[in-house]
Amino acid sequence: MHRTLLAAAATLSSACTAAPPRTDPAVLARGQQVANRFCYACHDHESNRAWNPLLPRLDLLRFGTLERADASIRRLDQLNASMTLPFDGPQEDRHALAAWLAHAACREHARRRTQGWIALAGTAAAALLAAAVAGWVRRRAATARSRSAAGTGTRPSAR
Repeated sequence: MHRTLLAAAATLSSACTAAPPRTDPAVLARGQQVANRFCYACHDHESNRAWNPLLPRLDLLRFGTLERADASIRRLDQLNASMTLPFDGPQEDRHALAAWLAHAACREHARRRTQGWIALAGTAAAALLAAAVAGWVRRRAATARSRSAAGTGTRPSAR
């Protein structure tokens, strides 16, 4: 069971480690136009946010390659029961849309992974700072205790 999960995780994480699928920029532009016409007819109304509401849904399992994206476009109603409109555009449009979706899914995956590392680096920096402060407090307390035990209670004056 664990090996299967590890293999699935490795497959998903390596699906877009290098770069999004190489696609002609003209095909990606056409795919963007098809997405604007077909996908965003519904997805654009889901959110009032300033970011793209479709990108978080583009996971690598369903959209990480051209083949997966094309297969997902062919079975939209199986991905989500509320997507009742099948894509019935020409094959060239479906191929361009699949290319754009695969490219967008890989970009989104890379963005999330980068954000994860940035968050981890921020957490690590905070932990290091907390450890440094705690060490300083411990040293300060130990110095105060040793002076108190020696009976001086004050700092020696510098001459």
